[in-house]
Order: sequence, then structure tokens, then C-alpha cells
Amino acid sequence: ASVRGSWTNTNAFLPRTGTVAFVGTTTNVVANGASNFYNLTFNGAGGVWSFATASLTIENDFTIATGTVTMPTATTTIAGSFLNTGGTFAHNNATVRFTSASSELITLSGTVFTNAFYNALFSGSGSWSFVGPHATTTNAFTITQGTVTLPTSTLAIGGVFAQTGGSFAHNN
Repeated sequence: ASVRGSWTNTNAFLPRTGTVAFVGTTTNVVANGASNFYNLTFNGAGGVWSFATASLTIENDFTIATGTVTMPTATTTIAGSFLNTGGTFAHNNATVRFTSASSELITLSGTVFTNAFYNALFSGSGSWSFVGPHATTTNAFTITQGTVTLPTSTLAIGGVFAQTGGSFAHNN
């Protein structure tokens, strides 16, 4: 489904295995209530999106192709890939939690200082590979489970790197 404006869910939305694509070119708000998305895509040149709810769960892939997305204020849980291939995202001092049991990709377009996570938490049994040379967290980078393959050039962490489980592989 393509959405050109804001999204307000006051009941129950069943995502099944589809994609909700926000394609608007203006400022919009996503109020998902307590419902999850399966695939969530932002692809509207000049579009600006923010979330009215503090937390968000995506059962598969999260994609920012164009536009600007301000993340929720608490935790965004992603069970698939995080693909920022051309847009901008603001971390909103929140956590992005990766929970996949499969092999996934993380793409952060921009430089080492743009499109940064605040907290990145890897807590699924799967594996994640950073695509591209840079990744940044302005606060914490935590691995509790799974395997994380780091970017090819720079991983900048503004706070704490913690590994209480799982593993990581440098990518040189």
C-alpha cells in the first residue's frame, strides 16, 4: 500500500507480509498505535516523517530511499534489514534493536557523521553485515546475541561498545 499523507491507526492493523510505502512529498506523521508493520518504506522526495508513538516494530525490512525520517523516541525493533539507501534519518536519542534470526543487511548512506544510530542493539540469533564504509552510534553499540560484521572503514561509537554475547567480525 502506498500512503501519500499521514497514517493514523486507532484500532488494529494486520501487516501480513506486505509493504507500507510512504511516498508523500510533504511533512507527515505516522501514528501506528500498537500495530506492527511488516516492510516499512519511505520513498518520497522531499517528504518528512515522524512517529507519534514512542516505539515501533517492523517484522521484516525498514527502508529509507528518499526523504527524512525522525525515529520514534524509545525503541524501534527491526526483524529484518535496515536499508538507508538515499534518505536521511534522525535517531531521536532512541534505540534501534535488531532481532532477526536470519542474515540481514544494514546500509547507512552518507558519511561517518551522518545518518547515525543513537543506540544500536543486536539481540537476535541472526547475522548482520554493514554495507558501506561507515557506521556511527552516538551512544551505545551493544551485541548480546548473533554475529555482526562491521563496516569496511570506520565504526564510530560516541559512548560504549558492549559485547555480552554473540560475536563481531572486523571487515578489513
